[in-house]
Amino acid sequence: MKDIKFHLLDTGHFALEKDGEAICASQQRFAIADHIRRFLTTHVVENTKLTTSNK
Repeated sequence: MKDIKFHLLDTGHFALEKDGEAICASQQRFAIADHIRRFLTTHVVENTKLTTSNK
């Protein structure tokens, strides 16, 4: 895990009530980044293979 990001929040049992906005923002950034990464590795790589094989 060379690219791990770790966020330590000083919360207790009610983490979402105390730091809900920060938690949601972090999860949204992760989900968006993961979606982009998956798109690039599937669509862009596949399109590159198709374009180069047609030459």
